[in-house]
Parts: sequence; C-alpha cells; structure tokens
Amino acid sequence: MQNKEIYHQMVNGGYKLTKPRKLIAKWIVGHKGVFSALEICRSLTDLDRVTIYRTIKLFCSLDIIHTVLSLNGEQYYERHATRGHHHHIVCTMCKKSECVPCEVPEIEISSFKKIHHSLVFTGLCDKCTINS
Repeated sequence: MQNKEIYHQMVNGGYKLTKPRKLIAKWIVGHKGVFSALEICRSLTDLDRVTIYRTIKLFCSLDIIHTVLSLNGEQYYERHATRGHHHHIVCTMCKKSECVPCEVPEIEISSFKKIHHSLVFTGLCDKCTINS
C-alpha cells in the first residue's frame, strides 16, 4: 500500500488529508515490518502523541493498518497486507520481526466482515542468540 492508496482511503472514508496524517502515512509506507505507536512518536518528534494515536485508530478503522500483536504491553501494527495473510515471529530481545506464511484459507462467517486473525511466534533472532 502506497501513500496515494492511503490518501484515497481517507478521502473515500470522509476524512481530511491533514499534514500529520500525511506524515504518518508516509512513515508507515517507508517502514518495513511491524511497528508501534511509540516508534512513530520517536521518529516524528514534531507530532504530539495524541495525534499519532488518533491517526493509528483512524487507519485501523479504515483497514489501512491492522493490529498484529501485543508484546510486553505495547501494541504493534502492520500495513494491510497486499501479498496475502501471514503471521509473525518476533525477537523478544531486539523486537526484530519476520513474516511467517499462513496456509489457513480465508474464513467466511455470514454475520462478520473484514475478519482478521493473528498468531505470533516469539523467540531470539540469530544476532540476539549470539549476544545472550
């Protein structure tokens, strides 16, 4: 998902393309892997935390990003996957993450839409295993 796609979803959802929303969208597009609100706060220091958290909530409601895991009390997100559903393995020491394919077919439940599921594997990456 690129900036233009995110902007399109915001406009179609009836939301304005504010400067903070554009900056956060650009950061998300440029970031590889899962991320937390705290990481955005540390990178975009000119934006206040409330704006960042509200934008994350908005992006989740528009299915631009979705929650993938909670680790040590911190929520992590990922851009909506265009390459298919997958899971993650996360290093408990450095927080490095990698994608793990998911072979479960999309579920259809008549009374629910936009169904997501997640499974998280945790462990130590090669670098942290050597250093521990």
